[in-house]
Amino acid sequence: MEQQALQGQLELRVLHLPAGKDPDEFLKQHSQADYLALQDNAPLWLDWQIEQVLSGKDLGRADQFQLAVQGLVELLGKLPQSALRSHYLQRVAERLSGGQARMALQLEEDLRQQVKGQRWHGRSSRHEQPGDASLRERAEAQLLRLYLHVPSLRATIRQELRQRELEDFDQAEIRLNEARLAREHCDAIFAEDANARIVLYGDMNDTRKTPPLAMLMGKYKSDTYMGDVFAKDSREHLWTHFWSYQQQYARFDWVMISPSVYPDVDKANSYIADPEIWNDASDHRAVVVTLKK
Repeated sequence: MEQQALQGQLELRVLHLPAGKDPDEFLKQHSQADYLALQDNAPLWLDWQIEQVLSGKDLGRADQFQLAVQGLVELLGKLPQSALRSHYLQRVAERLSGGQARMALQLEEDLRQQVKGQRWHGRSSRHEQPGDASLRERAEAQLLRLYLHVPSLRATIRQELRQRELEDFDQAEIRLNEARLAREHCDAIFAEDANARIVLYGDMNDTRKTPPLAMLMGKYKSDTYMGDVFAKDSREHLWTHFWSYQQQYARFDWVMISPSVYPDVDKANSYIADPEIWNDASDHRAVVVTLKK
């Protein structure tokens, strides 16, 4: 039955009846129309499987994001080469991207390659030896640290990665890893001092509700949540970057603060600078945040 559903030969749905009742018991207390309504609204078996993979996972955390990807790749790898697979690859990429279109396109391509039996940036997983994954992850983490902390090596690293056809190294994937490393550093500070005064700021090259930003901010309303100041310009606008090629405005520049810093933000003197000549030096607008102490 599973194979028929995967091949699109059978419309298999998952129907949950209230209070764990079986159909016979349900129909004794409800009408046939009630049962048919539940049946019509029941999710398709594959949709239900996808929700089970994603259920309870915080996609802002790198480890849980990777677990979700692995589970989805395993599930979608069972689908035949068809429009059905393309449909679900697009859907899960949109879910994982948090609604960011550019990242969704990259994730869709990455998922497509993984479903074909390949790692994102390596040989086929069929030929991977035990321990390869952890060794690869350590090597990638070390390479990323060199890229972040040794500016003189960045050009060499980029050139080497291009030769290996890893053109997207400095795009979505590196931003997610940068966010993970920065968050780990913040968590280490919080572990020593729960009331630590932390200000995390910069050009994140990502918008709100994306995995890197969610990872940086942490769990909403928690004691270690790094909330944004949300400074605005004189017109109450939030954008900080203008991409002239696409005629697109976005908020890429963020100032995130720990809970102990928030009461000291001088909101009246915190703003996004918007003079007429704001773009003479950069296509980003300056974010000014004033602290009372």
